[in-house]
Amino acid sequence: MGSVIASVRELVVRGQARVGSSWWQLLQRSLLLFGSGALARLLGFGFSIVAARALGPAGFGIVALTLTLANLASVTLYNSPAGLSRALVKSSNPHDQEVAVSNYTVVVGALLLASILAAIPLGWLAGLRGWVLAGLIANLVGIAALSFYREIQRGGERFKAVAAYNVTCNLVQLVAVVVFWIFGLAQPALYIIAFGLSSVAAMAIVHLCGTFWIKPSLVHVDRKGVVPVLRFVAPMVMQTAFFMIWFNADVVALRVFSNLSTVGTYGATKSLSNAAVMIPSAIATALLPHAARIAATEVRSYFVNLLVPVCLASLVPLAALAVMGPWILSHVFGPGYEAAATALVLLAAGMTMYGISLTMEASWIAMNRPNLVLVATAASAAVTIVVLVPLVLYLGMAGAAAALAAGVAVKLAILALASLGKGASRQQPQEAAA
Repeated sequence: MGSVIASVRELVVRGQARVGSSWWQLLQRSLLLFGSGALARLLGFGFSIVAARALGPAGFGIVALTLTLANLASVTLYNSPAGLSRALVKSSNPHDQEVAVSNYTVVVGALLLASILAAIPLGWLAGLRGWVLAGLIANLVGIAALSFYREIQRGGERFKAVAAYNVTCNLVQLVAVVVFWIFGLAQPALYIIAFGLSSVAAMAIVHLCGTFWIKPSLVHVDRKGVVPVLRFVAPMVMQTAFFMIWFNADVVALRVFSNLSTVGTYGATKSLSNAAVMIPSAIATALLPHAARIAATEVRSYFVNLLVPVCLASLVPLAALAVMGPWILSHVFGPGYEAAATALVLLAAGMTMYGISLTMEASWIAMNRPNLVLVATAASAAVTIVVLVPLVLYLGMAGAAAALAAGVAVKLAILALASLGKGASRQQPQEAAA
């Protein structure tokens, strides 16, 4: 046994020497986040199964509607702390870190308040009342807490805490709804509130393990600190809005030009295609400290070294979906879903390109270039909108998938040109003022 352990250690040392310590560290963190992400998705799937069985179709429909409205109302929240982790990585001075966290806390809090004020009439118009409406607000609070806490842990390079937090959020959700189910509690509002506040509860649980934390203080908040934060966050918020358009326009178009059965079949297929994003998404989350420290003269070589393994790794789930996808549709989802086999291949290709673009996107954000990410995402949304209707009318589900893939192909091309072009090494990343 000892000889086996020694052999493994020797392989690790050789691998680290071969790829360099920083790239080896990125690999380790990516594998950690990939594993935790897969487990979190499994637990999240369990939440959906338990909630659907406990509430029935009508009750689960209320849950699904409320969570959809929460996603729409939280456009400003997902990227509200964007740049905070970069600011923490770039500065090892505790005072500067405290100033950054304090100013970001004010910005995130203001955007959360604005989101709540927008969500209340939106929920009211959608027919949400009482505790269900309160559940909508709870989900907004949860999204803000999730984004903010995870960004702080990334800034402290505590990726074990990030992994633990991702899993704990979904575990808390599942445990809560199982308890509700056991005791016969079938009020949709309970399930909605549990889903939303799970990230707050998980933050408290993970924080007990001594994770990285900087206490914000209003003493450090002033116009000089808040304005640069807003300048960085604003394009990221707009980028999220364009992403929502790109990612959801295909389903909307199918609903307008076809029936609910087609929408349901396509929706199941699209959820399956998300498997193509899991590997590059983990890498994108892990690479922030590495990318933030890249010198201007090393930008092009950094992207070359990054994209070769990312592209190779992304081909694995793409090949699996292309080969096994039709069988999964017909045997796992059920008869009738195999009609979306062509759409699945196109969606898998599109999500693979999206995953690769995520790594470049995260890198440019770490290098303080949020406007580049905004332009690329806006272009993807524009292309998808332009080609969507004729493709859906002509090809149905396959057309919707092709429109999604066409949009992200343009985004990938823009980011690749910026990342691998001759001018990449001369682009000096600007220092964040936050």
